[in-house]
Amino acid sequence: MAAAWGFLGVGVIKTWPSARGSPKDLGGKTTSNKLAFVLGASVGLVAILIHSGCDFNMHIPANAILAVALMAMLSSHLRFATEQYWVKAGSWIRPAAVLVLLAGAVYLGSQGWLQAREYLCLRRAEAAPNFSPARVESLKKAFAIEPMNPETCYAIGEAFRIQSSDGGQNYRELASQAMEWFDRGIKLNRWSSHCYLRYGWCLDWLDRTAESEPYFDRAVELDPKGYFTLASMGLHYVQLENYAAARPWFEYSLRLQWEDNPISRNYLQIVNARLMEGAGNTNAAEPKINRP
Repeated sequence: MAAAWGFLGVGVIKTWPSARGSPKDLGGKTTSNKLAFVLGASVGLVAILIHSGCDFNMHIPANAILAVALMAMLSSHLRFATEQYWVKAGSWIRPAAVLVLLAGAVYLGSQGWLQAREYLCLRRAEAAPNFSPARVESLKKAFAIEPMNPETCYAIGEAFRIQSSDGGQNYRELASQAMEWFDRGIKLNRWSSHCYLRYGWCLDWLDRTAESEPYFDRAVELDPKGYFTLASMGLHYVQLENYAAARPWFEYSLRLQWEDNPISRNYLQIVNARLMEGAGNTNAAEPKINRP
């Protein structure tokens, strides 16, 4: 990022003499808006840069798009500083440029159409009841349109997971389907902890606790300061009835998020009560986390 801004600044310095012109040009027929644009865009970008030092301007798409557009147009003015950027369009350059532009328009148009269809399916999923078969069906249609969206995989897996948690004769089948979608989400985005957590939960739910530990460990590795991730790790140890190991996770989760953290608060009381009753494993090892 520093290099991008640095090169842009160097380009503005090189462009400035040609954009400034001379006093005799003011009001004449050769007057252009180059000076006004270079000066205005430069000052505007500096203002955005300074403001971004204490705010999250670039997290707002409109601001980021405006900044990139100004940077691009400002960089294009460098062509007025030297003739080395000017190329004479031959007889073959214009048709080639037209073909490139047409290909770009076709590609961007098709991508926009796919995203519009995906957006429509996702909105229909939001309108359906939470975790219902109707929502799953709409999410599957969205995934069929855009099979590279890990968030859709997670949403489908979470719907199957919730349905499985309600019990019933087919709870194992629903949990297996949830694991399939969580696994797809992991393959599409291996840096997100959500699918790892839910995959581990499904393994615990299916009494395959010996296989779930690596998934919870990976989730904590990816999100070591996430209060919900740490609370989920505590729930994993509660599932194992290892209350001594579960307690530090809930305590650390509460230190990170004291308010609006009912899982850790409620389960910490349960864990403490079980340990007082002597039902926990007091020889359990401390969790492998960096304490503040």
